[in-house]
Amino acid sequence: MRYKFLMILSLAFMFSCTEPVEIEPQEGPQMVGVFGSITNEYKKHTVELSRTRDFYSTSAPEMISNAEVFVSDGVDTIYYEETENAGIYRTVEDVAGVPGRNYKLMVSFADDNGEHQYHANSVMPQCVEQIDSIVVKDYVFGSLHADDVLGVYPYYQTLTDPNIYYMCHLYINGRLLTDTLTEAYYYSMMGFSGLYFNGELMTLLAGEFPVYSLDQSRPDSTEYLHDGDEVTLRLFCIPEGFALYMSDILSNSGTNPMMGLPYNVTTNIMPENMAVGYFYAASMTEKSVIYHPNDAENIP
Repeated sequence: MRYKFLMILSLAFMFSCTEPVEIEPQEGPQMVGVFGSITNEYKKHTVELSRTRDFYSTSAPEMISNAEVFVSDGVDTIYYEETENAGIYRTVEDVAGVPGRNYKLMVSFADDNGEHQYHANSVMPQCVEQIDSIVVKDYVFGSLHADDVLGVYPYYQTLTDPNIYYMCHLYINGRLLTDTLTEAYYYSMMGFSGLYFNGELMTLLAGEFPVYSLDQSRPDSTEYLHDGDEVTLRLFCIPEGFALYMSDILSNSGTNPMMGLPYNVTTNIMPENMAVGYFYAASMTEKSVIYHPNDAENIP
């Protein structure tokens, strides 16, 4: 009966809509976009400043230049300078963040509307001590066994904090496959926090868990592995708020206004309702393995 109802409802929509309907979403005020991070990696860290665009705009965002940007953790002050690319700011020197510290981002600039100041806080989580090993083998997840697909299975001791989320980036021969945040893999251990990842107990309760799948059906693809290729997994421990931000971004993608508006995406940029984006602190550990197709263990 339910299927008949759905069929009748579908026919009603097909034959009742004879005039095109144009939806004109009401645009809110233009806001400032702030996105940046600091990790325990010794490198130059980046903050990007821009302005929001209209919902249907296809133009590049307007970047914000000549801003003062710095991060303080109560011990050190880390200064940023604008690069040759407008709106992109990097730390003046290479620096590594320290897990456990609270990092406060400060941004200020002036325009035709006066002086503007924005700030955000993020505590850098502790990271897992190490990734003990990585196995690259046939993709199996529960009852799913995909042909011509390899799974990347890490093994490590997870943290006991259920609020910590994990973000993975995968490299093949030093080339980053997940070159945007939306391509990275995110997960939380929740009730399994503190278990050994892909260990005996976790496998018994939930099965082995691959954090990446690599399509091997196309030898010309960037995911295809050859004998002797180096596979590197970078595992980031990220705050729960940033994981929620990424979840909002992924669920608000596309151009359909009926599917939710990007304006509703979580942000930790203050003052409230004055900016969008996110500033987060994260800690990282990594592991590499040399892939051999006939070596099931792929011992590094």
